[in-house]
Amino acid sequence: MLKAQALSPLNAQLRFRLGASNFTQPDIGLGPAERGNVVHQVLAEFWQQCGTLAQLQAMDDEQRQAQIERAVERSLGSVRKKYNHLPIGFWAMEKQRLERLLQQWLSVELDRPNFSVEKVEWEQAVEIGGLHFNLRLDRLDQLASGEQLVIDYKTGVPSIRDWLTQRIREPQLPLYALFQPDAHAIAFGQVRNGDCKWNGCGDLEHPITGIKAVGDTEKESPYGTWSNLVEHWRYSLESLATEYRSGVATLAFDRLTDNNSELWPLNRWPEREQITE
Repeated sequence: MLKAQALSPLNAQLRFRLGASNFTQPDIGLGPAERGNVVHQVLAEFWQQCGTLAQLQAMDDEQRQAQIERAVERSLGSVRKKYNHLPIGFWAMEKQRLERLLQQWLSVELDRPNFSVEKVEWEQAVEIGGLHFNLRLDRLDQLASGEQLVIDYKTGVPSIRDWLTQRIREPQLPLYALFQPDAHAIAFGQVRNGDCKWNGCGDLEHPITGIKAVGDTEKESPYGTWSNLVEHWRYSLESLATEYRSGVATLAFDRLTDNNSELWPLNRWPEREQITE
């Protein structure tokens, strides 16, 4: 909702107040969203069994592979029931894909300073700007220095620049950070075949590759410190929530690539372009 309000106030009102939506294109197998959900489930399952970096480091290759296979098998169980029309060969390939992906991701985890996984797939009810949200946190890590790291897994290619704009384009992790007082960094865990890495920012005593210091996020960053950045998030998210509650429905787009083209008939956007030509 807050992301939609930041990108296009009119479309936020159309979607979340009036229920406008596009028809979902059916997929023969697992669609991108379902595949992403399975990756989340596999990671949650793995870290529920292996809760610390020390435990991960203590495993030899054979033990780690066995733990990966168990996590994948458990996660695919419920999905198989939903898609029971798919052949055995499909699930065998999906299992191999997930196992390879998790191996790649764990090599990134092994390169970090010491940590323990505090929470996975954790839900929290919060309120901001008069709006109530039920947040679902992918993962919260406790670092050796006493700081916490808030993590959101992504199978795409996210950008932290979307946290630094006046109207926050990706509000999920900043919103989490506001309600985790010991958090000193937020990061996307980019779990992507051949390109697994961290992408985040914060103020950590022991740096993590891919998680930038706040002052290094932009050449001319106006924030400088973690506390200043958190205050920016608080102000921006409260402003977006207030806009939505007040019914602000300006026809404007922050990005033409995210303009919800399926809502163009309601926006009358093509007609506006014709008028200006």
